[in-house]
Amino acid sequence: MQPAEIRSITESMARRAPQWRSRIVIAAVVAAVSFPLTSAAFAASWFVIYAGLQLVERHLHPEGALAQRLSPQRYIAACLAIIFFNNVVFSAYGVAEIMSGSMLGLFCGAMVVGGVVINAVMMSPGSRTMVVVALAPQGLYLLLLPYGALQAGLSTFDTVQLTFAAGMLVIAGLSIRSQISRLFAQMQDARAQAE
Repeated sequence: MQPAEIRSITESMARRAPQWRSRIVIAAVVAAVSFPLTSAAFAASWFVIYAGLQLVERHLHPEGALAQRLSPQRYIAACLAIIFFNNVVFSAYGVAEIMSGSMLGLFCGAMVVGGVVINAVMMSPGSRTMVVVALAPQGLYLLLLPYGALQAGLSTFDTVQLTFAAGMLVIAGLSIRSQISRLFAQMQDARAQAE
């Protein structure tokens, strides 16, 4: 991995780590509002697991004690692992909604997974590796969307349309990432010239 990529991952973690409280609050709201589409037990279990991941991630701030104890390679691996598992777990709620068999669950779940796509892109400017790791679960989860749509009673045509829209969301996210990465690189260049 190139030094610029390592720096980008480290900077992304510096931006992400302090947001652990807000991510827990968002998860609490999702679980509290959406549990009728899954179940109270699923929502509570999901929330506990996700909140636990946030408590781990907060210690991965580049200046944190855990980051200081790890070698640079292990630190980067830990960062990528926590981002991957955060996205797997958060999006799992959307998948549970998609697979609920209800039209409301289908659309709410697709929006949850879509929101994670946008968040992954916005929080990882400059780091292609981090974006790929963050988007991998959503790509796999969105493959379940056609099955959930058919299970909810949508026609084949409607299922194709919904699947196309979900794919366009991922493409739009990647386009946003490209734009943000260019702006981020320009800012880094300007900062380097100023120093």
